[in-house]
Amino acid sequence: MASVTAPNHNNVPLTPSACTRLRNKAFAPNEPLVVSVSAWTPISSSNTKHKAILMDDMDTRLPCVFNLPLENASNSQPSMVKLTAYSWKTVKTADQNDKEILIVDKAEIATEGTGASSDEQKENNNSNEPAAKRVKAEAGNAVAAETAPANKTTHAETKAEPSAPAAAAVAPKAAAAAPKANPNVRRKIISAEGLSPYMSSGTLKLRVTSKRPIRTVNTRVGEKDVLNVELAEAGTGFSIEATAWGDNARKFDEVLVEGRTFYVTKMRVALASKKYKSTDSDYTLGLENDTVIEALSDDEEAELVASEGDPNVAIVKAMAGVNISDIAVKMAKNPRMLVDVFGVVTEVGAVRSVKRKSDGSELQTREVTIVDDTGKSVNCALWGELVDKECAEMEAELAAKPDSALLVALRHVRPTSWNGVSLSSLSKSKVVLNPDVLVADCARASGLRRWYEQDGGKQTAFVAAGEGLSGALTAGGSPGGDGLTPEQRANDRKSFDALKVDNPEDRSLAEKEYANVRATVVYIKPDQNLMYLAAPDGSNKKVMDNGDGSFWCEGLGKSFTSATNRFIFSAKAVDSFGSETWLNMFNAEGEALFGKTADEMAAMEKEDRERCIKGAFWQSGVFRLCRQLREWQGERKVRVNTLSMSKIDYAAESRLLLAAIKSGC
Repeated sequence: MASVTAPNHNNVPLTPSACTRLRNKAFAPNEPLVVSVSAWTPISSSNTKHKAILMDDMDTRLPCVFNLPLENASNSQPSMVKLTAYSWKTVKTADQNDKEILIVDKAEIATEGTGASSDEQKENNNSNEPAAKRVKAEAGNAVAAETAPANKTTHAETKAEPSAPAAAAVAPKAAAAAPKANPNVRRKIISAEGLSPYMSSGTLKLRVTSKRPIRTVNTRVGEKDVLNVELAEAGTGFSIEATAWGDNARKFDEVLVEGRTFYVTKMRVALASKKYKSTDSDYTLGLENDTVIEALSDDEEAELVASEGDPNVAIVKAMAGVNISDIAVKMAKNPRMLVDVFGVVTEVGAVRSVKRKSDGSELQTREVTIVDDTGKSVNCALWGELVDKECAEMEAELAAKPDSALLVALRHVRPTSWNGVSLSSLSKSKVVLNPDVLVADCARASGLRRWYEQDGGKQTAFVAAGEGLSGALTAGGSPGGDGLTPEQRANDRKSFDALKVDNPEDRSLAEKEYANVRATVVYIKPDQNLMYLAAPDGSNKKVMDNGDGSFWCEGLGKSFTSATNRFIFSAKAVDSFGSETWLNMFNAEGEALFGKTADEMAAMEKEDRERCIKGAFWQSGVFRLCRQLREWQGERKVRVNTLSMSKIDYAAESRLLLAAIKSGC
């Protein structure tokens, strides 16, 4: 069995998104992958098996087992290793549960030549392609030649001159970077909706709908620039996100211009993370060294715009509307997801100014209240340019036509836990007024207008979508957090051990774990701050005492003449199995444990307060908990938040224990 000598470092390019592809099993059998490997740990006395952590260019980490000897393995610096034989295998854990682990059977040291081999292989493969494909690729490589750094070799330098010179684009910024597509080249246009990581050829026809400024992020291999772009398929509006890193981020930032349409070839297709996905596609595009992007010619762009007409038509057609009553459920499954909502506007709030925490600048916002035929209403906070244009148009139309339904289509807005459930616009969000007028066959919009104007919808007594959810959402981030019914959630019992995390550095910050635990409070530190001053308007936002009888709220950007105290503290608890942990508790739990409100406790003398705290010891209950990871000063720590605390129903507990005995647990 061959051994691998693990060097400290080699200047070798990592395979893009290798760990993500491995985790999603989106790779060809034994496809060579170059990764960074660290945290070597022997798991056999003969030094033939090691645990290790793989890491790719996007700082994604993946634990694995190397089934071969390693020499000079070092944990002080990552090692660059080329994986050549690997597979996922199912093993039994200590508690007899099935667990999938990645087994590496063959690997070799990655050298500088290793990083180039994949590109050489692509070149060789391209030489066997039909002539039309080669002409198309050559025509687009001007972008790589113009923007690549001088000390790097690009594909454009190893190929013949393009058959058609790059022409200036309509937008001035694009004229200096993006080559025009050769109209004489026949292209195999593929659908963005039918993308797959296993597709080896084809061209996408995409319009840039939004582009974020380049950001610099810290990774394990140093600082890297990253560019995120949202693209929409020409004609259908189907959206997909693209990402470029490092030199490619700067290169394609000059190429891609909002509002322009491009042909995109030789892109990497990978599964998008469901936790962070904000587009229609289940996949994401990687813009890499050999990716070719060509701008449509002026004539093609004009013809496309004329055929599509109003760009809002494509937005409405691409929307998958969510009922207002279902927003809370969607948010419980994925707190970061974006939603599309159709509704009837009933109110447009006044303009407010909010201070941004990062730089102290002021942002303008207006809240718009919308309703639908589920009998629910929700507030949507619109920001930036939407305040000046769309909100003003809504306000004017409501005043001019008070008896008519003013329909709105909200594209890519984010649900938040403000007031239970609310919506907020992002830079990529779109607002379309009266979508049923633009798209006559939009069944959802037409149905809402008919319901509101003819079927008595206007007389409905609407209920806020977040009513009754504010406490749960404020404490834990979602109503229940897991989509279970109340009965299922009550019977979903675990111990504190189930909430522990062995390797927090390998887990996502967005990951959450919910559990019901029967436990007893055994200790509360008497010297901790048990409460905070909150705004009296029910928002529970923190306020600061100005010392002159007024209280300033940074989050709301306004001052109050009074404030109220609310509990927030940590308590140590022990479960029925003898495991213990620290729980973060909030106002409802504090009132239940101490038997007093936070205002009453704040007015107590020190001795009385300590006596009240000790009175909370040894109180038992069933705690609904949410485990989350938080990063503080570069270190990830586990936090367990209490969503609710209920008294023990001994009859119900007895039934649960009997059921566990009968099931053999």
